[in-house]
Formats: sequence, C-alpha cells, structure tokens
Amino acid sequence: MIASLAMHHSHHATIDSTNSEAQRLASRGAKDPIVITADRQTAGRGRNGRTWQSPLGGAWISVLWPLDKPIEHYASAPLVAGLATLRAIRRLIEKLQAPHVPVAQIKWPNDVLLDDRKVAGILCETAQTNGLISHLVIGVGINVDFEMSQLHGKLRHPPTTLHAAFRRKVKVGDVVDGFITQFEILMNRYNDDGLTPGMLRELRSNLAYVGTTRIWSFADEHLRAEVAGLDPQGRLILRGPGTERVIDYGELNAPEAMLADV
Repeated sequence: MIASLAMHHSHHATIDSTNSEAQRLASRGAKDPIVITADRQTAGRGRNGRTWQSPLGGAWISVLWPLDKPIEHYASAPLVAGLATLRAIRRLIEKLQAPHVPVAQIKWPNDVLLDDRKVAGILCETAQTNGLISHLVIGVGINVDFEMSQLHGKLRHPPTTLHAAFRRKVKVGDVVDGFITQFEILMNRYNDDGLTPGMLRELRSNLAYVGTTRIWSFADEHLRAEVAGLDPQGRLILRGPGTERVIDYGELNAPEAMLADV
C-alpha cells in the first residue's frame, strides 16, 4: 500500500514532456509519488505516437506512481484518471457558478468530453528503474483557457476548453489543484482495491455513447457496434447483431459515415 500522503510537486515553465520528465525521475530512482506540471510542453504526446499540442493556458500534468502490485493491476488506470478529471471539472462548475453547465462524460478509454467535445486526454505509460518496470506514468492534458486557433492540423475529435464550455474564465492553477485532490483520493483506493463498486457505478453513469453505434478500431481491425457499458474490470462492452464483445484495447471513433479518418 502506498501511503495516502500529498504527492511531491515539480513545476516547469516549459518542458519537452511531463511524461518524459516522469520517466527520467523514475530512472534516477524516485521512490514516492510525484506530480509534474508545466505551463507548456514542446513535445507533448498522445496515444499511438500522436502529437499532443500543449500551448500556454492548459493544465499539462503527469503523475509518477510507484508500483507495488503487478502491472496488470493498473490496466484501468486511464479510467481512474478520467474519473478524477471529471470530478475536478464538476467541482469547478459548482465553484464558479458557470452560466452553462456542459454534459461531462468519459469517452472510453482515455478522454473527457464536454458537450461531446474533447477537453482532456490521458496517456498512461510505464517507467523503469535499473532496467525494470517500476512506475506507472499517468499523463493528463486538460484544455483550460486558450484560443482553439492554437491547435493546428486535423484533429480526431472536435476540441473545446473549460473557458469555452463554462463560458467563464478558469484559472489553470485551480484545475491542477482540483485534479490532484481527486486523483490522490481515487488512486490510493484503486492502488489497494482496484476498481471499486462505487468507481464502477460512477464510470458507468458517465460513460459516453452508451446505447449508440460507434466504430471500435485497433490496427487494421474495425468493428461497428453498440456501446453497451463497462464490465467489472473497466473493459468496454460492445454489442453487434447476435454477438457481444469485451474490449480492453483500441479506441472508439465516429460512426461509420465518418470512418474515412480512422
């Protein structure tokens, strides 16, 4: 069990990648949980080798989490980080008395949506000490307050920021603090007990696209199916004509009419 203590916090004005810094700290033998934040990243990354654009005005966060259980125990960590992000966002809405309350949901396995626009993404990686896997690195990027024109190129999901979604100014520091608070609560429990019944209920009630048809894709495989929910391990349940499939990898995409960009 990892003691439920405040994590060490390392902040940078500019850094290549907070995930990369977490891995460097692990290679130097870091023992305790550490949160790394940055005002901007020059080489932020997302899943599957994609670039994660990280301008000033976002909350760019990584948590270096030492492992005290087999790595398989942490398979659903992206969902835990997504739930922490969702809780932090909802508490900000209440605190700021936002004039617009967006629909906040988790897009399996690693995104948070506001009114079906992507406001946050999560990248989980492993890190090594002395050549052995020793830590989990949980990277979280939250779009807080910057112009959408700063995001270049064709994006896979329409983006938004907290400012745009709330229609109210939001401080990056408040977002970082809120996420860290919720993440510590959830991750300490998850580290000990895995996905608890309470976490699963909250995840299931906030899962995007339930009851709708989406495209699941991995490598060259694509499956058009209805999103049915999550199993007890946080795996995605998809239903097609006469079949049900449980998914623990890959990602959901837009309906078949938009499959050209998968």
